[in-house]
Amino acid sequence: MTTAQPARRVRSPRSSASKNAKTVATPSTSVHEPPVQEIAKPAGLPFDFSKPPGYYDATAKVALLRRSKQAPHDEVLIDFAREAVRIELRAASCPLVIGNWEWQATAAGKSLVPAGEWTQVSWHRDKACDFLQIDLPLSDGYRLERQVFLSREDLVLFATDCLIGPAGGEATELRHTQVLPLASEASFVAAAETREGWLSLGGRRRASVIPLSQTEWRSDFCHASIATQNNQLIVEQAVQGRNLLSPLWIDLNSSRLKRPLTWRRLTVGEHLTGLARDVATGYRVQVGDEQWMIYRSLDRVGNRSVLGHNTCGSFVCARILADAVVKPILTMD
Repeated sequence: MTTAQPARRVRSPRSSASKNAKTVATPSTSVHEPPVQEIAKPAGLPFDFSKPPGYYDATAKVALLRRSKQAPHDEVLIDFAREAVRIELRAASCPLVIGNWEWQATAAGKSLVPAGEWTQVSWHRDKACDFLQIDLPLSDGYRLERQVFLSREDLVLFATDCLIGPAGGEATELRHTQVLPLASEASFVAAAETREGWLSLGGRRRASVIPLSQTEWRSDFCHASIATQNNQLIVEQAVQGRNLLSPLWIDLNSSRLKRPLTWRRLTVGEHLTGLARDVATGYRVQVGDEQWMIYRSLDRVGNRSVLGHNTCGSFVCARILADAVVKPILTMD
């Protein structure tokens, strides 16, 4: 059994990827310059705020994942009624990300384009958390899955794009870019030696951002990048595989923002064999003495093990307790 250790800056062990999921050349942030399209904030949200959070309206295609009923609000609004998904992220009611959550993807050098509209796959709320997954069909049999998860007690947000290839397809070069528009007064301040950064407002850190699929240290070669351009946070990634995951871990708890942090990719096993990262992947995040585990299946689900925790689900977010016990916050089938 693995014993939880205090967070420290150490080089994360390099995980070996399978032949079907090797990485390729790093994409350049200068290549992608998506058009900025402003969408007015909805005049009134279709929610009954007398009820406990979170909130979802299937007809309006809008969800509000919120920590609590009381202000100041830690929340993320997702409006997927149009082709461009609108996102509004606030920490303690301070706007950090406001506007269209854009994306761009290619498969074998060919651009993928929408072949339908966004639809809800899953919505879940309970006392501990909110979870939303939406799906957009793409050309050539691909689809884009977008997940947003908010843990109320932990005050952490997991936001990810997952590019899923056609069933039975061969591994190919996949490239994906997601663009988060920063609020007018917000900025992203990158760490000097590592790849995390902070969303800041008024010179004060409001949230930390970890690009989980990227290696922690900038000195380590990585086929991905996170940077700002034109007041937008741009996350790029390239892999050789059938599926691609581009996850962000956003910590909204102000008391943790100056604590040391670290993360690494975990090995996911099935039938005593490690799985390729385009089949399933897991991550471990540590901030101070607090730890979490994230698991995401990109292919069929199965009876799998990650960090000693067995699951048949497609998604797991869990706390890692002091005795190294993995305690799930949410498991999705």
